[in-house]
Amino acid sequence: MEETNFKPSIIEISSREHPTNMKFSLAKRLRALIPARVTSRYKQLRCRIHRARIAFADATRMEFYDLLENQHTPSDEDFYNRK
Repeated sequence: MEETNFKPSIIEISSREHPTNMKFSLAKRLRALIPARVTSRYKQLRCRIHRARIAFADATRMEFYDLLENQHTPSDEDFYNRK
């Protein structure tokens, strides 16, 4: 009898054995253990941090543009006319 090296294709792997499904089911089980109020508080904090980061980026960007607009670039006349 000849031996065949049988390797299951991706289609033949059942969804129960699929690694991503295993990951999702693990996440579901973990989520069931954590109380809902903890997760909602975490989401609120994450959202608040995200908003703060955006606000900080906007503020620094505006400050940078203000500096660019108000900056005085010395011209040749300034160089020769200085005392």
